[in-house]
Amino acid sequence: MDLANINDQTPVFTRYCRWIYNIFTKWDWGLSPDQAPVGPAIMSRIGASVQLVTGATILGIVLGVSVGVYTAIRQYRWQDRVLNSTATFLLVVPAAVLGLMVVLAAISINHATGVRLFYVTGLHSYQGSDPFMFLLDFLQHLILPTIVMTIPGMVGYHLTQRTYLLDTMNADYVRTARAKGLPLNLAIRRHALRTSLIPTAVDVAFSI
Repeated sequence: MDLANINDQTPVFTRYCRWIYNIFTKWDWGLSPDQAPVGPAIMSRIGASVQLVTGATILGIVLGVSVGVYTAIRQYRWQDRVLNSTATFLLVVPAAVLGLMVVLAAISINHATGVRLFYVTGLHSYQGSDPFMFLLDFLQHLILPTIVMTIPGMVGYHLTQRTYLLDTMNADYVRTARAKGLPLNLAIRRHALRTSLIPTAVDVAFSI
C-alpha cells in the first residue's frame, strides 16, 4: 500500500521523506497511476525539455534585443507604436491562453492548407529511416511549443532593451558625439548600443 501511496498506517510526512530519499539515492520517483515507473518517463522527456528551454531562451534574447533596438531607434513612429502595443498585449496574456491561441492558429493553418504542417502533441511521429524526414518531423513537433515559450522572453527583452537604449541615447556622451558630426546610426552602434547591452546582459545572466 505504501507503493500506491494509500497506506493510512504510515504518516504522510514519513511517506514524503521516504519518497524524497528514494529520488536522491535511487532515482526512484515511485509509480504512476497505471503502476508504471515514473523515473524512466522523466528521463525520456528531459532531453526534449532541455531542447525547448535552450532554443526558446536563445530566440527570446536575440529577437527581443533586436526588436528593442529597432523600436528605440524609431521611437514614436508607427513601427514603434505597433510593436509596443503588440508586446504589451502579449505581456498580459496568460501563458495557458497564449498556448491555446497558438494551437488554434496552427490547427487553422493545417485545415486551410490541407497539409499537417504543425503537430500539437508529441515529440515525433515519423517511424522511417530517412534522416531528413526525421528532422523535418521533429521540427514540426517542436515549433509550436518553442513559439509559446519564446514569446514571453522576447517581449520582456524587447521592452527592457528599448528602455535601456533610449536612456543611453539621451546621455551626454552620445549627444556630444552627435554634435561633433557623428551620424545617428554610428553614434548608436559605437556608443549607445554597447552601453545599453550591459544591463541587458545582467538581466540575461540572472534569468539563466
